[in-house]
Amino acid sequence: YSICPNECEQSIYDSKINIAKYPSVWYAGIVSTNNFTKSYLKGKTLDDLERTTLMVNIYYDEMYYTVIDDSEAMNFEALFGNIGGNLGLFIGISVLTFVEIIETIFYIGYIFVLRYTQNNEKQE
Repeated sequence: YSICPNECEQSIYDSKINIAKYPSVWYAGIVSTNNFTKSYLKGKTLDDLERTTLMVNIYYDEMYYTVIDDSEAMNFEALFGNIGGNLGLFIGISVLTFVEIIETIFYIGYIFVLRYTQNNEKQE
């Protein structure tokens, strides 16, 4: 992971270009009657408008973005701690089991010795 990390930030823009004759005859009539543009368009023909007028629409195809977070699942310290914890658990269980087996053998031996001494006392 640390040898060859991914880029920090990436932006991808997709573009589409549509070309159409602008302005149309209908729209040129509307623009020429507008008070704001009337003085600018005074004495200009439709050909003049087509050569000097440009319309640009910029919009987003999708209104969301994706964030990809890339991080280590487990670093060395966490791995070492998990292995040590599991190893300690299993060794602890095995030692405890071994002690319980010895305790059971000792208890069985104690019962046999106790019965043997009780049987010897009864026979005498």
